Amino acid sequence: MKKVKQLLIFPFIFHITSAWCGGDDWLFRVVDIKTETKNCTRIYLESVEASQRFPASCKSFEVLACYSWSWWNPNTPVSRDQHNQAIGFLRHAKTSSTPIRFGEMGTGFGDVIQGKECHASSTALEIMNDIAVYSFFEWP
Repeated sequence: MKKVKQLLIFPFIFHITSAWCGGDDWLFRVVDIKTETKNCTRIYLESVEASQRFPASCKSFEVLACYSWSWWNPNTPVSRDQHNQAIGFLRHAKTSSTPIRFGEMGTGFGDVIQGKECHASSTALEIMNDIAVYSFFEWP
């Protein structure tokens, strides 16, 4: 019985102690940003720095950011408010023509199509360190 209790407790402890390990970001210019629905915003980015790595290797990068949270995990790492603040940050970057750092945390992009023009999906965006927007696709 003691072994069964330990096995049941381990996933719970692992879940509450998970943390972000780091991510990657690149310099982009926000070309356009359009609201699709209440939860979805389409972001059009253009790479500013040359790189062989996705997504900076793309001439243009389109991200469909649709905020989503899991009913089984109400403590989603990125809140709707944080996501909306990131959208606002991107809108400001577009109007001011200021390049921004845009990246991914963990599995930050889903439904990826690579080429000269790249496309991907995101389930949440978050501003980090007041200078970069990170995309999340799968929750830990």
